[in-house]
Amino acid sequence: MEAELRMTFRRAQLKMQFQRTRKGDLETIESYVKKLKSIANSLAEIDSPISDSDMVLQLLAGLPNQYLPLKNTIPSKWPLPTFENACSMVYMQEDILLKDREEKFKADAGGAGAEQSSGFCTADTFYTVVDTVGVVVGAVGAVGTICAGVGALGTAAGAVITVNASRIIVGSVITAVAGWKIGKHSLASN
Repeated sequence: MEAELRMTFRRAQLKMQFQRTRKGDLETIESYVKKLKSIANSLAEIDSPISDSDMVLQLLAGLPNQYLPLKNTIPSKWPLPTFENACSMVYMQEDILLKDREEKFKADAGGAGAEQSSGFCTADTFYTVVDTVGVVVGAVGAVGTICAGVGALGTAAGAVITVNASRIIVGSVITAVAGWKIGKHSLASN
């Protein structure tokens, strides 16, 4: 009975880990895919395999916004591509993104079209900050919702946490925007 309970707990733990797996900012697609496969293999070892279609959908769900075209295109295909085919498409998109980033870096290093002001940050950094703030705001809202579900005390705690976190987020955005000075080229020209 105890072994069965441990197995059920382990299965739930691995499924949650699988569903929460995301590609990190500095992580390669290869590393991200290996993490997904490793968790899926661990689940298969305890007789709880992940279907190929669930592998594909989680692969896409864990990708950052740079992969949005694929995140929108692949799930609309019928039949859904296999996990290996979806991985191939994601690898190709990673190559394209890396080449684009390399070309932009070379252009910026040459001074052509550099959108940097007083060394504070580039347009890419600014947009990354904005995207990150959006993720944090979503997380703060989720924490508030979870706390609200606990009861009256949870509602008060959720409100306080949400307000304080929102103040920190807004302060961070204001700091980032205040430090942002547009050089020769404005953001509107992009």
